[in-house]
Amino acid sequence: MLSLYRTGACQNLTDVLVIYGIHIAALQKIRWSGNGQLKVEKYIIYFSRMEERNRFGSGFAVHESLEPCIIEFNPVSERIAVLRVDTQPLNIVLVCTHQQKQGMGTSRMRSTSNWHTLMNNWQGI
Repeated sequence: MLSLYRTGACQNLTDVLVIYGIHIAALQKIRWSGNGQLKVEKYIIYFSRMEERNRFGSGFAVHESLEPCIIEFNPVSERIAVLRVDTQPLNIVLVCTHQQKQGMGTSRMRSTSNWHTLMNNWQGI
């Protein structure tokens, strides 16, 4: 799947997740505007976006049965999203990142800077 910014893409995503029994999936190139969450079938999609246009975007698809276990979703940038999951006795931190394969442009340098800032400021790692 290339992007969730296409007609029917969310339905296709949830169908595939159900077929393979996947309860949490990291997503890239969501390309929606806004930050937040959206219920699609039996999944909640947590997403971050780019400010000025429908490019990039990262996040997670979480099965509704795990919704009570989600502690926090942190949309750091359009390329970095963090999901904290309560899995007693320890919590799991999932980080979804997206880097372009092309050269080291300004956007990629900014994303790398965000990643280093995130890791340097993170409590408990």
